[in-house]
Amino acid sequence: MKQRPRIYYSDTQKALMWERWKQGWTLHEIGKLFDRAHSSIYRIIAETGGFRPPERSRAAITLTLAEREEISRAMVSGDSIRSIATRLGRSPSTISREIKRNGDCDGYRATRLTLRSHPLTLQRARLRRYATATKLAKVPNSVPIRCCGTVALRQSLPTAMGVLFISLEDETGAEQVIVWAIVRDEYRDVFGRSSCLFVMSAGSAEATRAISQRAAILAI
Repeated sequence: MKQRPRIYYSDTQKALMWERWKQGWTLHEIGKLFDRAHSSIYRIIAETGGFRPPERSRAAITLTLAEREEISRAMVSGDSIRSIATRLGRSPSTISREIKRNGDCDGYRATRLTLRSHPLTLQRARLRRYATATKLAKVPNSVPIRCCGTVALRQSLPTAMGVLFISLEDETGAEQVIVWAIVRDEYRDVFGRSSCLFVMSAGSAEATRAISQRAAILAI
């Protein structure tokens, strides 16, 4: 008997599973919704002991991007850690840990993960066909694009209907890549495990681009 490929359920599908499980459906009944065996559903339910896991969210005390940008500007201006903490309403120890964690006083940046030579800088000569974050901002919407970068963040919101948001970083800035659910499901291993991604867009009218003036992040 030919073995079926393993399925990776989207957040929307998992939410449906938990709803049916709460209503008292059996594993076999839930499995029929996805044309899968009950063992496939059991793996999801058993991970948390049969209880629906809480939705992940950032802690209220986590520094926001706006606060990190303020710290970055203050460091360039030569402000002290205590003055920055007072301005933001934060503890000086919080500001101190944030700075030490991200390059210390001489190299702190709000949005970049690599503070000196970026890995793509060494390969840029071989990546001439791929636009940098700075050049992408000037490309018209109707033109197909190619970009690449190291993966800084992956995020899939429960209300996003399976859409995956990936933040890529190169030596000039950052890009926010929007991956539709159908593409995410087809290349789930690539999006989930790769530390560096090469992205190509067809340049369709549905592709949206917007530049955040504060974060300098390009959305593709």
